[in-house]
Amino acid sequence: MNSYHIDSRSMKKTIKDWGAITDLMNKASLGVAADFSLSLISYTKEHFSGTHKFTELLYVIQGEGIASVGGQETPVFKGSLVVIPAGVEHGITKVGAGPIEVLVLHLR
Repeated sequence: MNSYHIDSRSMKKTIKDWGAITDLMNKASLGVAADFSLSLISYTKEHFSGTHKFTELLYVIQGEGIASVGGQETPVFKGSLVVIPAGVEHGITKVGAGPIEVLVLHLR
């Protein structure tokens, strides 16, 4: 098994109108057809994601917000884990000062 050290500070951020995303691990970086991807997302505005064909896990590492999953809203904060099943509409809204930082795992 390979081990990895990922320094997200040196990685390219993709700026979006709702924040920024840094792809930490995906099939391009792993060099294989991976069944998962791992990203660091910083939400500075509300973001409605719609639906995906894969399960998504959101782990909040900083900030506070409201996660909407399947029409149900839940407060999230540092240490929260949100599980979003494939095909379910979802979004996130930051609350308070500063962004909400989330580690996102997509499972295909």
